[in-house]
Amino acid sequence: MNELPSVNARIRRVINEKFNGNVSRFSSAIDVVPQKVNRFFNIDGRTNKYPDPNKTDILDRIEKVFNDINNVWLRTGDGEMIKMEGKTPFGKNYQVDKMGNVSEVNMKDSVTPLADESHMEVEYRDLSVAAGPLSRVDVKAPKKTLLVPKEYDRGEYLVVRVDGPSMDDGSIYSIPNGANILIKRYYLENGEKLPIRDNLFVVDAKDGQALKQITEHNTELGYITCHSYNKEFKDYNIPLEDVLAFYVFRKIVGFRPPVRDIQ
Repeated sequence: MNELPSVNARIRRVINEKFNGNVSRFSSAIDVVPQKVNRFFNIDGRTNKYPDPNKTDILDRIEKVFNDINNVWLRTGDGEMIKMEGKTPFGKNYQVDKMGNVSEVNMKDSVTPLADESHMEVEYRDLSVAAGPLSRVDVKAPKKTLLVPKEYDRGEYLVVRVDGPSMDDGSIYSIPNGANILIKRYYLENGEKLPIRDNLFVVDAKDGQALKQITEHNTELGYITCHSYNKEFKDYNIPLEDVLAFYVFRKIVGFRPPVRDIQ
């Protein structure tokens, strides 16, 4: 049996990294039927080879939907999967034309890549100024990223800045205003309950986002109860139909204390 062609393997890696290997969610994201994607990972009985994604619009769709994917890596395998704000690693710069042809641009790269794989590049959002849902972004909008230690399993990660003192009660459990935290998207299947014990969540709802402890997930009545560490903030319920996405808190990755007002 032929080995999986590199372009097919790279598509599989995109699915694994962004959707935990779930082809259905990936297919929905790029607006194709799952059968079309699965076809790339199955031997063609007539040719005894894997179908070539270069002969379809799959690569174009990936490039259009996932603006953080390095298009050079996707089409050639050169460089890293995640692009570094327009520059590729190893001192090379490329441009990709509309036909997918790749050419090197003779420019010096001023960004020095990490020499190991101990870190990952994660997109950064500020909850205090977040425009729209965390789970939906304008692919044309500028993007900020941070490098954080690669300590956790694969998935969809973000770094967000905590806004407000609701999770700060002065205890060792506090997450202060201004902290940058690493979060991972959690997909809730039908009928499944959130793993609320030993976890905090960023709840991405229709009316905004918030870092909270979820004390109840009522599947019968369809709501969650959000709790703040700071006793000045009251518990409140959010209907599940108003929740756009859940993100599990992993750790604090940085903190800039607020600056005192000028007297």
